[in-house]
Parts: sequence; structure tokens; C-alpha cells
Amino acid sequence: LELSSAASDVYKRQSYNSATLTVEKADQTITFGSLADKTYGDIPFAVSASATSGLSVDFFASGNCSVAGGSVTITGAGSCTITASQPGNGNYEAAPDVDQTFAVNKAVLTISPDNQSITLGAPDPSFTFAYSGFVNGENSGVIDTAPTCDFSGPHSAAGIYSITCSGGADNNYSFNYETATFSVLYNFIGFLSPFDNLPAINTAKAGQSVPFKWQLPDGQGGFIGDLSVVTAIQYTLVACDSGSIPENPVDADTSGNSGLTYDVADQQFKFVWKTPKSLKGQCANFYVGLNDGSVHTATFSFK
Repeated sequence: LELSSAASDVYKRQSYNSATLTVEKADQTITFGSLADKTYGDIPFAVSASATSGLSVDFFASGNCSVAGGSVTITGAGSCTITASQPGNGNYEAAPDVDQTFAVNKAVLTISPDNQSITLGAPDPSFTFAYSGFVNGENSGVIDTAPTCDFSGPHSAAGIYSITCSGGADNNYSFNYETATFSVLYNFIGFLSPFDNLPAINTAKAGQSVPFKWQLPDGQGGFIGDLSVVTAIQYTLVACDSGSIPENPVDADTSGNSGLTYDVADQQFKFVWKTPKSLKGQCANFYVGLNDGSVHTATFSFK
């Protein structure tokens, strides 16, 4: 095909349009499930998440935790937030971050006070206690405010009282308080002559009356004379080679005698035990129980 000179010039002067195709990055999202609450001292645990792009997901931590390689370590009580992130690449936009927050509960420390006892009138002791429940190899040196222990109420008389503790505080530990007993004991100095106290074995004739005497200092230079402090006067058979505290006791007989009395002049408790004739050839523990919870024993071999 031959063009005229004019047509050829027109053809050569024509321009052509070109177009550019832009390929946008694809969006992506992250699936990251909720996380269960933890307790301070729990072992590290793994987290996982997935992106719709198939690209790997990174994790970041804030609060009372740290994260490395998808493993979360608890660093304190409070809360922890783990952020799942995918920054995108040449084909994908960055995914919206997904946060999962969970609570970190305090570990529980048990505070166990030590049982204590004093004799009536003695100075109060220092109260001590033991911890149990530390985690991560910690000890009492990490506690912000240590508990204190004291009586749960007045303790001016002999008896058994409770010791209670309170006041402990720490960012990572809560406190479970146990109780203990504080015994204020009479200063029972033993049965008076003519009988010997444990471990001695006294000899008596079965069927005879055996007189007992004892004193209870009040801790202030005097003596207690209240008969109500005596809660039991009993005996029980024992093997003749045994001085054990009695079991299955029987009330001591006072037939023909006045029973328990207090002699103001001598400042002594007195009790006359009418021993059964059936005790001949046997051994028995005679004991006096007091309202401080103590038991005081004398052992007899009967002829």
C-alpha cells in the first residue's frame, strides 16, 4: 500500500496513548485467641497466632510479663498484654495488631505462727512464724511488708489462747493466715511430800487413803486458791513398767473424805484419794487436770 506524500506525513505525526497497571498490596488480618489468666510463679507458656497472608507473626509484651520466640514469662502479679503483629511485605499490607490481655493473680503465701507457752506471770515471748509458698526461688527477703503476730485477745489468766497474724503486704503475694495456740500455764511445781513426782514410782497399799497436796503460784508472789482451776482428778491403770499419760480415766474416789479443798493457811490444794482394794498388785497413774490444759501425774504401785 502506497500512501501519498501528504497521507504519509499525517500517519507519521499520529501519537499513541500508553497505560500503567498498578497492583496494590493485599490486606491481611491476624487470628490470635484469648489467653487464660495466670498466677505469679506459673511456668512460661507458648502463644501462637496466624495471619491470613501465611506470613509469620511477631509477639510483643507489655505489663507484668515478657515474651521471646512465642514463649511468655510471667514477671509479676497484675496484668499482661501480648500483642500479635505482622508488618507485611512487598505483597501484603501490615496487619492490624491484635492485643490479648490477661490477669496475673498473686501467688499465695501461708503464714504459720509457732505455738508458744509461758508460765503465769512470765514476760510475753516474741512471736515467730514460718512462710510457705514462695515461688521462683524467692524467700522472705522479697516481701514488701512482713506480717506480725500477736494474741487474739486478753491473756491475763492461765489458759489456752489463739495467736493470729496479719498485716503482710506484697505486690506478688497474697497472705493466708493460720492460727496457733498460746498456752499460759500454771507454775505447777509438783505434788508435795510425801509423794514423788515422775519419773519416780510411789508405793502404796491398795484400799488406803492417799493424801495429795500441791500449790499454784500466781506469778505475782502469791498463790492461786480457786478450786475451779482444777478440771479433773482421775486415775487409770497402767502397765507397771509404764509412766505414760493415762487413757480411759476413772474419777478418783473420795469416799469418807472431804474431796478437793484449799487450805488458806498452807496455801495448798488438798485431795484425799480413797484407793480401791482392787488395785492390789497393779499400777496406776493418778493425775490432776487444770484449766490451762495441763495434766500432772504421779504413778503408784499398789501392794
